[in-house]
Amino acid sequence: MTGTHNAAAHRLLPQRGRPWGSEPALTVAYAQVKKAAALANADTCVLSAELAAAITTAADEVIAGRHTSLLTADLLTGGGGIGLNMELNELLARRAAELLGRPVHPLDDVNACQSTNDTLPTALNLALHTELTAAAQAVDTLAESLHSWAAAHGGMVRTARTCLRDALPVTFGQTFRGYAHTVTRFGSDLHASAAECLSIPLGATAVGTGVGAAPGFNEAVHRHLGEVTGLPVRAPSAPLAQLQHGDHLSVAATIRNAAVQLAKIAQDFRLLASGPRGGFGELVLPALQAGSSIMPGKVNPVVPETVIQIGFQVRGNDQAVTAAMAAADPDLNVWETVIAANLLDSCGLLTAAARLLTDRCVHGMRPDHPMEPERSLGLSAIVAAFYGHEAGARVAHLAAATGRTIEEAAVELNIADQATAHILFDPALLTSPVPDRTLLDRALDQLTERIRQHAQGAEQEIAAMLHDTPADGTAFALLHDLFGAAPGPRRTALAHACVVWAHSFEGMSPPTPNGRREETGLDILAEVARVRIRPHWIKDRYPTLLAAQELAALLANCDRSVWGGSDTRMT
Repeated sequence: MTGTHNAAAHRLLPQRGRPWGSEPALTVAYAQVKKAAALANADTCVLSAELAAAITTAADEVIAGRHTSLLTADLLTGGGGIGLNMELNELLARRAAELLGRPVHPLDDVNACQSTNDTLPTALNLALHTELTAAAQAVDTLAESLHSWAAAHGGMVRTARTCLRDALPVTFGQTFRGYAHTVTRFGSDLHASAAECLSIPLGATAVGTGVGAAPGFNEAVHRHLGEVTGLPVRAPSAPLAQLQHGDHLSVAATIRNAAVQLAKIAQDFRLLASGPRGGFGELVLPALQAGSSIMPGKVNPVVPETVIQIGFQVRGNDQAVTAAMAAADPDLNVWETVIAANLLDSCGLLTAAARLLTDRCVHGMRPDHPMEPERSLGLSAIVAAFYGHEAGARVAHLAAATGRTIEEAAVELNIADQATAHILFDPALLTSPVPDRTLLDRALDQLTERIRQHAQGAEQEIAAMLHDTPADGTAFALLHDLFGAAPGPRRTALAHACVVWAHSFEGMSPPTPNGRREETGLDILAEVARVRIRPHWIKDRYPTLLAAQELAALLANCDRSVWGGSDTRMT
């Protein structure tokens, strides 16, 4: 059932072994276009009902997968894809002739009211809708599997890395929910691109004007194509734009973006599963095949590496589409077959990549035993947030040099006491969406409680102390002014802080039998002075602590000999 145009295509054009009949989405879509055109031509009396029925029957057979082995023209062909259209016209004409028992003309009958320039872009759009929908569904399934994995293993803490260096703790749940969110977004983009492909230029004929089509054909063919495909196809507002394939540039970008994201996730899996003894060792991937011909027992991350290479190929396909778009003629893009070949290839590759990651990677993947998050030097960020950057740097350097944890180094350098450090470096709290607020609140609660324990009966005691002290320009005068001018709640907060300071006059307490001395008010103020808290944050939640910080700053700036103190722990 082949004809002269088929023979010419084989004789004149090289074959790569990729006949367009091997692209089921495209052959089905093109046959649907021919069926809808035959029905529309019957409606407009261009074809007899009998002839149109024979052509539609032949088209139905191609839609069902028959005769596609006869569509042997290479998908990459010159002439704006005319070889594909002519080959299908000849196939349908010969098959319709067999059914009718008389000749059917491939151009006058099968191709009536049509041009390659409008039928091929229409068929390509329908094929892309099918392939993009399949890719979007595969990507959606991957997103669901990532969400499920996050739910199953979400509580396990791992060390995040920035620039491949230790950073702060995160949970596997946070990591994989991030993957799932991104994949879901790209799935939505693919669905949107598929919907855009339902805008088709059928009826535009050669240059978008519809010349050569019978009156009423345009409306009829769109109606019939919607019925044949079951899709809400629509006519574009500017048919010429679709003859130039401008919309396909954004389709290529959408596919590329999704493929790049999948490749990025695959690269993360590959890196986190590296080892098992010399790498990160945070994930265990399914063992699918032997990884070496010389090293028994070695297992390679074959699925992630396949997906990464698919990403490379899709990016190359996108470059080919971009080049074809840039080289388009003013009124027609004659490079549409290379656009079609690369877009369809990318769709299939993306679908395969998403299914591979879902079925042969995520479903069988499990967490391994990541580095203890409390050993990360990145925890110095918590020290910096609470005690200042310089303190964080000192702690980080000591921990790196000695192998200590950040918590141990902070305690050793007397930057934080053991109780506060234990709160600050709780790995579970550090993975909170607002870890600094949670940790600081707990630590500040503890500091505030320690101040209050030192300040029982505070307001009366400090009032009496300041009443009996002359305002002679010393620090006592400053305290007198600070306390006396304060309104009710702030007066109480200042009283708490001042009594802590007043208690420190009693001097450092003698050591206890175990060699440790009890905490004095000055110890508390020394720690309060080291904490770097923005006043606008804590003024309503921690008025006592804010007052203690102000007092600590006041003491640090006054001559300590005024009140006989010589301890320099606050400096």
